[in-house]
Amino acid sequence: MAHVMSDRVLETSTTTGTGAMTLAAAVTGFRRFSDAMATSDTCRYYIEAVDADGVPTGDYEFGLGTYSSANVLTRTTVIGSSNANAAVNWSAGNKRVGLGVAAPNTTLAKTEWKAALAQTLDTLVDVNPSGKATSDFLRWNGTSWVPVKLPVVIPLAVSDEATLLTTGVAKVTFRMPFAMTLTAVRSSVTEAPTGATLVVDINEAGSTILSTKLSIDAAEKTSTTAATPAVISDAALADDAEITIDIDQIGSTLAGKGLKVYLIGTLA
Repeated sequence: MAHVMSDRVLETSTTTGTGAMTLAAAVTGFRRFSDAMATSDTCRYYIEAVDADGVPTGDYEFGLGTYSSANVLTRTTVIGSSNANAAVNWSAGNKRVGLGVAAPNTTLAKTEWKAALAQTLDTLVDVNPSGKATSDFLRWNGTSWVPVKLPVVIPLAVSDEATLLTTGVAKVTFRMPFAMTLTAVRSSVTEAPTGATLVVDINEAGSTILSTKLSIDAAEKTSTTAATPAVISDAALADDAEITIDIDQIGSTLAGKGLKVYLIGTLA
């Protein structure tokens, strides 16, 4: 059994009463239900009474139907109708029975779309859900879609662009806007320190998160070229934790200017 959505399915019927609809033939230019559905499949249906010229007379009904046997559509659940949203007791005359689609803003419609796809995250084609967790998203790795953590970067300006840097604690203080797993830290300057290495520390709630501090070598503008890379000792930054940035050492000849620090990681 599958929930079916298909284009241009519309048939005639002369069924009377409130029971299942016997489907007679496709309206010119349309297809039969049997072209799109197998026995026990479900669908969204609509029915309207028409006069001899095919003009709607005002009686209508729509809902969830089941293709219960060859050329028979059972009105499983009536959702709306001209009969106060109850099953219409069809009188003699022509009707048109079509395969429809529900408005997308209803819980039932969402359920039906999922059923029509017949897939969940665990069974989608080319998806490897191993290790999935809250806040993950899917990324194509060249072979399949895999869940990965959402990457985030927090850039911080520790000084202005024109003033020489000075040492000191809590040059910047802020609170984490979300919990984060730190994977890397970087720093850069707009004017390089000379004579000595620029050294920066990062603290969470007053305690350093680095076992080897962040540094920019003399005459360099970025920590990515540092001879001694920073080592993270506390990667779990808590939501709303107070973070402070210290400048422990500056260039001895030229201090450096325009310091930025970057916290790089994923949402926890």
